[in-house]
Formats: sequence, structure tokens, C-alpha cells
Amino acid sequence: MENQDKVISLEDWINLFWDFQEEDIKYFQDLVSNNKPFDPGEVLNNIKERVRTRKIFYQFYRYLSKKNFSFDLSGDLEQKLNALFYREEMITKMINKVLEILSVMVGIEEQKILFEVSINPPIFH
Repeated sequence: MENQDKVISLEDWINLFWDFQEEDIKYFQDLVSNNKPFDPGEVLNNIKERVRTRKIFYQFYRYLSKKNFSFDLSGDLEQKLNALFYREEMITKMINKVLEILSVMVGIEEQKILFEVSINPPIFH
């Protein structure tokens, strides 16, 4: 049986990105709860990987917005999309604050990575 590319719908994207955001929220809760030792290098690498994934979600959204927004969203879907955008703005602010704090704590090599990782909030339409 051949592998076929799956066409992702806006609803699929919303649900996948929502789950990804849930992982971010849990990660930051664990980070501030002091349940595990704070290793700036590990935190930086984790954030770097999550930012890469986040940018892929943004790229999918840009594609989906051109293809799938010609129809009216159902009320529930529109509410979840708006909540997702708000959460993304808050998570982006949190990431940038953590990166700001890490810039004081890490060495020169890690600081180079900080500039690669910084993230601007996406503009969602």
C-alpha cells in the first residue's frame, strides 16, 4: 500500500497546534515549579527545537489561510482559533522572556544560539 500525503484541514491544524501549545504550557509550568534542576543549556536547546516546530506550524497556517478561509468558520472552531491565537501570543512572550533571562546566564557560544532562536509573534489574520 502506498503512502499518501494527507491533506490537512484548518480544523486539523487547530487541534494539532493546540496540543503543541499544551506541551509548551506544561514545559513552562515544570520549569518554574523547580521540580527538576535548571540547566540553561538544556532549556535553550529545548526552546530552540520548539521554536523550529512552531515556525513549521506558522508556515502551514499561511498556506491554510489562503486555501481554507473562503468559508465561514463554525462558532466553536472560530472560538478555538481565537483562543489559539491568544495563547500563541502569550507563549511567544514567555519564550522571549526566558531567552532574555538566559542571555545573562549562558556563555558566548550559547548567546549566538539565542539570536537564532528569538521569535516574533506571528501575524494571524
